[in-house]
Amino acid sequence: MLGLKVPIIYVRMAEGILNNLKCLNKNFRPIYMFGFAYFPILDQCSNVDSRMLDRINGEFIEADFFPRKKRRTPSIKRLESEFGYSLPKSIDEVGDVILINESPREINKKDLMKIGDILRDAFGVRAVFLKTGQVSGTYRVAKWERIAGFGDTFTVHRENNNLYALDFSKVFFNPRLNGERKRILNLSGPSETIADLFSGIGPFSIPLSKKVRKVYAFDINCSAIEFLKINMKINKVPEGKLLPFCKNAKDSPKFIDSFIDRIIMNYPEGAIDFLSYAISLIKPEGVIHFYMFKRGKSKKEASKIAKEEVMKRISDLGYRCHFLNVLANREVAPRKYLVVLDIKIIK
Repeated sequence: MLGLKVPIIYVRMAEGILNNLKCLNKNFRPIYMFGFAYFPILDQCSNVDSRMLDRINGEFIEADFFPRKKRRTPSIKRLESEFGYSLPKSIDEVGDVILINESPREINKKDLMKIGDILRDAFGVRAVFLKTGQVSGTYRVAKWERIAGFGDTFTVHRENNNLYALDFSKVFFNPRLNGERKRILNLSGPSETIADLFSGIGPFSIPLSKKVRKVYAFDINCSAIEFLKINMKINKVPEGKLLPFCKNAKDSPKFIDSFIDRIIMNYPEGAIDFLSYAISLIKPEGVIHFYMFKRGKSKKEASKIAKEEVMKRISDLGYRCHFLNVLANREVAPRKYLVVLDIKIIK
């Protein structure tokens, strides 16, 4: 099969050109690995204008590795019934790969690889990776092992018409917060200045930068900031609208020269230790979107515990607050919830 290989920085441009030329082979899906995008091309397009290839640094290749595109997301229960295997319930499709967050207990290597092959074929992806080490450390990254398919831990994820290049062995990314990112985007106004204190590769910052006045993005993981800069180019973020910093969130006041309308604190493990820095930046009528993990017998109890803890911390800092929203977003482990709090600080 004919394929087109382009550096990842040109992935959106290449996709647009190929769609306009009606050259994409829609029966197969593109893949992403080692910093490149590979598009399945119809054979009749092999003689396209070479100037088009020059614009995107592209080259035609012969390739037989494109996964066949699936029309619908398969049911795990149906796959279990069909193949007779107990499949993992916690999986994420990120770009062209499947990530298994937890494997079935007491399973041997052969069966694990068989499960990988089942999922790879059913979802039509390039590879399947198993998490072998939990998210940990300052950079919040996990360890992964490929159990099916080919290629590395690089991919490109599509969300709300934006493309995000990432290497999930080097950066943290949670595709399950898609709805939450939409919510924050809908709440934000065009005149606002926003600070994203734990930005990662930019899934909050990049959509916001196209809508609001300015976004400041901070992350202590320089790999995440490098991918953020790449994603700014891929998604054509207007010049000066998004300012990225590979800095600890504690240093954010040194780089922001005005008060902030809205602050995003998506660091559930430890955001509470950064509240004082956020409060120093926020306008009197500004809002802090705060995320934390809390255990409880129910979502309601976890939300109550989170609210009381945050209220006490803010009080200890010498401020009062008003909660616009407190919601246990989802259960991340048995009786452990991600709680979202929208906080207005009373200065």
